[in-house]
Amino acid sequence: MRWRLLIGSVSASFIAGLWTASKYQERKNGLIRAADSRATFANREEHGFAFVFYATNDLYACSVLVNIRKLQQLGSAYPVHVLVSSSRVGEDSLSAFASENVTVHLQDVLPLRDGIFYYEDCLVKLHAFKMHILSPGLRRVLILDADQLIMQNLDHLFHGIPVTDLAAPRAYWISKDYISSTLMLIAPSDRLWSSIRDAMDSIGPDTYDMDLINSVFGETVTMLSGEYATLNSHWDDWNLPSWYHPISARLGAVAGAPTNTSPADRRGMEGELSGLRGAAAVVYFSAVGKREL
Repeated sequence: MRWRLLIGSVSASFIAGLWTASKYQERKNGLIRAADSRATFANREEHGFAFVFYATNDLYACSVLVNIRKLQQLGSAYPVHVLVSSSRVGEDSLSAFASENVTVHLQDVLPLRDGIFYYEDCLVKLHAFKMHILSPGLRRVLILDADQLIMQNLDHLFHGIPVTDLAAPRAYWISKDYISSTLMLIAPSDRLWSSIRDAMDSIGPDTYDMDLINSVFGETVTMLSGEYATLNSHWDDWNLPSWYHPISARLGAVAGAPTNTSPADRRGMEGELSGLRGAAAVVYFSAVGKREL
């Protein structure tokens, strides 16, 4: 039932397209791994790198499991940790995490002072800044929201981006200088955790994790491309993000602007959106209706 709820929360046609493209890419690159490879996936912590997710309820835990499976299918070499709110995530979800050989850390949730119900537990993700305490030996972690779908192997971020406090994608739908907190590459330390903890303790009303991250790291972040936080709404609204530069410009489409709806234009845009699907490393579901989940 949880899988049906998750799939039902996004466009069925879009999910079908993503699934087809991702399965094709897996076959093409030979990245599908057998189930018995999960132990290797879980135990490669000697590098000091790890993926981190968070789950504050069972539905969100289901989405975490989807992305854990995606990492496995895409051939990721690094282990996964999950920050869990013990009061709202049930035994079935915890057992499912155990079956995937991920490490679970139970964390108390710091509630927002005010704001939208859907995001009330969003600050739990910021506990990723203390992963060096929760799992000594970790030098770099990639924390991801689970209301996303990982489309490409992300291992290269750990060793391809110069070590810095924070690297995160540009929230291009807001501003070229605004950070998205949906994916964050962190070098955890006592200094960083102290800064984040102080910011959480003094957070104001109607302020969310993304606001806090921009306040703390706005001047020092290493900005990543929008491909690591591609909105799913591009496929709903038939437009292209500003970071994406399609090979074909035959439609004369402007990134972010609606396109014409003639049959020829739609066929052309279908091709461009298919190309966008191949270019997006992570698709972030910002669809209307999330707040009512």
